[in-house]
Amino acid sequence: LLLHHRGWRGVYLTDVLATGLGPPDIAAYFAQQRRWSTGVFGVVRRYWRVLLLPGKGGSGLTPAQRIQYLLSGTHYLSGVCNLLYLMVPLSYFYVGACAIRPVDPDTLFRYLLPYWLLTLLAFRGASRGPLHWRGMALGFGSFPVTVSSLWSVIIGRRVRFVVTGKKRRPPGKSGAGVALLPHGIALALCFGGL
Repeated sequence: LLLHHRGWRGVYLTDVLATGLGPPDIAAYFAQQRRWSTGVFGVVRRYWRVLLLPGKGGSGLTPAQRIQYLLSGTHYLSGVCNLLYLMVPLSYFYVGACAIRPVDPDTLFRYLLPYWLLTLLAFRGASRGPLHWRGMALGFGSFPVTVSSLWSVIIGRRVRFVVTGKKRRPPGKSGAGVALLPHGIALALCFGGL
């Protein structure tokens, strides 16, 4: 961002210059997502003027670069959306608050089904390959991590840098129980509401 802001030009190379290992378990995955989302939100918080105010400080960003940096800088806000997707039915279950007006199933599917199918096709086209339910589940399941990262950046709390673990740990020592605690609470609330 700063290099482009100062007028440098980026060049895409097709060569593989580095490879890495993916997180071996859910706790390591959430640690990685926390680090990435906190970093992205921190960049947006620190450099929002460069991103949003053309010409501010002699910005060398092209409109396309500005859009791309804003898109990548707001990607993890999907965690807020996912939290809302969870909270809307819970608010109805527990306090009777209805977020949408009642609609018959026919109308719902006439609008929702095409939207949902077009969204899946757009994701498939953007990813240049098949969609995997595991990736979508992990993306949705990351909302506690990304929402807490956003909150940490908003209030200015320093977050400790945690390196993503590379070795699979035994089931009892993987930290999955703690990592999945918010999900267990959400699941219990959903079943309780039903």
